[in-house]
Amino acid sequence: MKTTEKDIIIYIVGSGSLSKAIQAILIKKNIQTHGLIDKKTSLSPEIIDINQIDSAQPSAIFIIAISFEKYRKEAKQKLIAQGVSSNKILEIRDGSDSIFLDYLLQNKYRETINIINKDSLSNIQSIEEKINKTPIGNNNKRLITFNYYGQGGGYRQHLNSIAVKIQKKFNAICFSDEPDSLLENSPNLAIESLLKRRNDRHADLAISANYINCSHPDIPKVLFMHEIYDHFTYSKEIIQTITQPKTQYIFTPSSPCFERMKELCTNNNISNKIILIPGGYPRLDSNIRLFKSIKKEADTIIYAPTLSMFDSENMELTYSMSKAPNILTSLLKFFPKYKIVFRPHPTDLLELENGRSSIYAKPLKDALTICNNNPNLELDTHRTSYMKSYSSATLMVSDISSTAFTYAFTTNRPVIFFSPGNSDSTPALPDSQYIQDRIKLGKCVSSCSEMVDAINNIMSQYEEYQNKIKTHADQVIFNKEQSEKYFISNLDYIINHQHHPDWWYLSDHQ
Repeated sequence: MKTTEKDIIIYIVGSGSLSKAIQAILIKKNIQTHGLIDKKTSLSPEIIDINQIDSAQPSAIFIIAISFEKYRKEAKQKLIAQGVSSNKILEIRDGSDSIFLDYLLQNKYRETINIINKDSLSNIQSIEEKINKTPIGNNNKRLITFNYYGQGGGYRQHLNSIAVKIQKKFNAICFSDEPDSLLENSPNLAIESLLKRRNDRHADLAISANYINCSHPDIPKVLFMHEIYDHFTYSKEIIQTITQPKTQYIFTPSSPCFERMKELCTNNNISNKIILIPGGYPRLDSNIRLFKSIKKEADTIIYAPTLSMFDSENMELTYSMSKAPNILTSLLKFFPKYKIVFRPHPTDLLELENGRSSIYAKPLKDALTICNNNPNLELDTHRTSYMKSYSSATLMVSDISSTAFTYAFTTNRPVIFFSPGNSDSTPALPDSQYIQDRIKLGKCVSSCSEMVDAINNIMSQYEEYQNKIKTHADQVIFNKEQSEKYFISNLDYIINHQHHPDWWYLSDHQ
């Protein structure tokens, strides 16, 4: 007898953005959820109290959608204490799990529904292993995996061309928790959960373009850094990630990145093998090639703030999102000859949609409202491709985002760094070359009036700023426009565990 959606009774445990994302995924597939379970408060009357769960329905499925492991375990223990069978509890641990569940329901719907309703559950892998086999490719070649997890898999644009170019010599397979989006073409793409990737031991080398635990610790890993400069907002998380594999290569884009990473490695009592490569930034190189080919008139000003919906150190000094509505209004008022483009961080838009609570949620909503009400203001919501907006922008307004340096080094066009606490950011971040070098790319401001004056000043000396940016990029970026070639020509050093004379080895400095 086939399972129907009406046969399934599903409760979601948790009331944060992750649980709401899961609820939205199920609703999209017409799967009814019977409520969100959490600690009931007067502020959330719609929540079912976890201590009042009726376990009399043995067929009910409980999906725990809580990102913090401690609280996720506590919730599971409470459910079991209430009489819920452990094999009826499915744990969703993070955004990658939710993305992969969405993929399964979109592409392998019937198999997934039957497993959820009838089989023993534990985590997303307990579903996956029954319906999704890992490709192994050509066994005669060494296996290199490219791992595209996090922030919509946009990082695949950093590395896809490398995966293509090494196919003749190596068995290269790309893994992600979601399919390619428009304009992406990942070679040998396999859809697989992050959890399964972490448990798989078959690869000879794992490659990623962001800080994420995406491979087994026994597999050597290459991290292509996402930051083009040295401002590491989440240093603790970075340390946790780079110490996960026993051998970690880090492909650094620039000399400030290289020096900052050396500092992090030597000051944090790290015991695994870490090797720093002065490699360059493949995404920058591809951006430059694309920029040269687009030939678009620079008739816009773009505002592109950093990821703002998650708390980080010194955010009150460096984030501009609290002023986003005022920034957009001022640009519209004082620069009517330009079309204004607002490009919030794609993850901010996703988290806002999923209901994440943040002090910057309201100003972001207000900024989006301004976009909807003004024909001269364009909203760029593209998750993975920003080059159309970059190419048309004569100038960027940003804050602490690494995209500011990427934009400047791609186009040789100036940036306004808008930080409400700008005067305090330098003493608060004395070791950040990002903070020190902002003036080499444009101007730093802390108010809308300063921003307007700075833009007018830059426009009057535009060519001078362009030359200054190009000179600086040539000085600090490793292997500019040649980073892919450098990596591929030196890949044998990594795959064969050979010592490279130009690379930095942590073991030599301990």
